[in-house]
Amino acid sequence: MPALSPRMAATVIPGHSPRMGGGAHLAGGYGAAPEQHLLASPEAFSRPINRAQAFTPFNMMKIQDLDDFLDDIISARAPVLGTHDVMPEDWGRLMNDLALAWKDRLPLPAFAGGPPPKRSDLIIDLLDLWNTAFFLPRSVELALYRGRHCLSGASRDAKLPESLVPSFDDTDASSEGSSDESDADGAADYYGRAPTSGYDRASKRKTRIEEKVRRAMERKEGFRKSYALYMQYIPPRDY
Repeated sequence: MPALSPRMAATVIPGHSPRMGGGAHLAGGYGAAPEQHLLASPEAFSRPINRAQAFTPFNMMKIQDLDDFLDDIISARAPVLGTHDVMPEDWGRLMNDLALAWKDRLPLPAFAGGPPPKRSDLIIDLLDLWNTAFFLPRSVELALYRGRHCLSGASRDAKLPESLVPSFDDTDASSEGSSDESDADGAADYYGRAPTSGYDRASKRKTRIEEKVRRAMERKEGFRKSYALYMQYIPPRDY
């Protein structure tokens, strides 16, 4: 059985979250009665697998940053998923539910007490449910990462492959443009302006390098704290 959320008790039916009504409903109220104003169980969960599909292998890929949901950005289904029996409506339902969870708009059963679950916990539960009930049998796994660290599913605690980690290289900053500075000084002399002193050139160059390094560090820190969705191919097996 694929790994489920660590918040799911062993006695709970696989695919059910104990936070969502003590296991009576799926995350987000999946499977609840309409009068409870919760989400209906996705039709994809009960649709038989079309085993005539090729289940084409693919490299791990990023879907999108979770904060993109706040700007109403929802990534389209990757074309390769069409060979894994993932219909556009399946993908649309998943992504819309994830967007609701990240916007704190996902319908939830009333809590007996205590604070509501964190947004990231809801995302993890939804991904675990969808993976178990739908994606893993179709040789696909979706996962939540924060920076380089996987937070969900069978790949929990795995590190993001180097090929998917953004580059924060600032090594070129220290070697930039001494020739450009010389050209600029020559132009200044040509137009009758006072030439820049060696001290001024070095000071400006140092300032530019420090600014580049600062921006690179900010990008690296932003990546480390950001949440993002990824998906990868899982070789076929019996689930």
